[in-house]
Amino acid sequence: MEFFFSWIFPALVGLGLGYWLVKLKEVKKDRIHLLTTEAFSTHMRKGQLIDMRPQKLVEKGKIKGARVLRGNYLKNKTQTKVRRDLPLYLYCQNGHKSQKLARRLSVKGYQEINVLKGGYLAYTEKK
Repeated sequence: MEFFFSWIFPALVGLGLGYWLVKLKEVKKDRIHLLTTEAFSTHMRKGQLIDMRPQKLVEKGKIKGARVLRGNYLKNKTQTKVRRDLPLYLYCQNGHKSQKLARRLSVKGYQEINVLKGGYLAYTEKK
C-alpha cells in the first residue's frame, strides 16, 4: 500500500493533470474558417478586418477598411483594439501566417476566425 501512495498515485495524478492541460490548450478547429476570395469579400465587413503583412507591403496596397496589426499584438492578453466576441477576418501575404495565427487565437478565446485562403495575393488576382 505504501508503494501505491508513494509512486503510482502521484504518477496517475501527474498524467491526469498533464492530459487536462493539453486539452485546455487544444486548438478549437470549429472556430477557424478558411474562406475563398469571394466568401471573404462578401462577409469581411461583418467583422474586424486585420492585415498582418509588414508595413512595407501594406504601403503598396491593402484591402479597404483593414487595420494593420501584428500577430504578437493579437496574442497579447492585454490588447484592447480587437474584440474576442466579434468575427475576425485575417489575411497576410499568402495565407500561411494568418492560418498559423488563427490556430493560436482559437486557443486564446477568439470565437470566430476567418482566414483568406491564398492571402492578399489571391485577393488581388481576383480583382
